[in-house]
Amino acid sequence: MLPQTTTLPVGEILGVKDLGDSPVEMVDAVRRGLPYQSLAKVAEALDLSTNQLAQYLPVTARTLQRYQKEKQKLDRDISDHLLQIARVFARCREVMEDSDRARRWLQTPSIPLGQVTPMSLLDTYTGVEMVMDELGRIEHGLAA
Repeated sequence: MLPQTTTLPVGEILGVKDLGDSPVEMVDAVRRGLPYQSLAKVAEALDLSTNQLAQYLPVTARTLQRYQKEKQKLDRDISDHLLQIARVFARCREVMEDSDRARRWLQTPSIPLGQVTPMSLLDTYTGVEMVMDELGRIEHGLAA
C-alpha cells in the first residue's frame, strides 16, 4: 500500500488546474482573478458554506452572489485573500497529515493563538501569518 500523500497543492484546493506552487504563478493567478468556483472549492475543502467562508474575505455575501450570477472572476483583493486561506489549509493538511484533522484543528480554540480558533483569524493577513507560524511550531514540536 502506498503511503498517504500529505501535500495538497493549493491549485487543487482552489480548483485551478494550471496553478503551480511557485509564488510567481500564484501572483499571476491573483492578478488575473480567480474564478468564482474557487470560492466554492475552498469552502468545500474547509467543510463550510460559501456564506460562512465569505465572513473571512474582504467582501459581502451579496457581492459574492453578484460575482456568481455574472460569472465574473473575483477581484484581486478577494482572490489574494482566498489564496491565502487555501495556503493555510494546504499547510494545515500537511502538518496534520489528514484533511479531517486539519479542519478540526482550524475550528478548535488554541491557547497559543489567544484562545480563539485558528479559522477566526483568517480574515486578516496578520491572522493568516499567526496561524502559519503556529503550524510551523506544531510541525517542529514547539507548540505550547
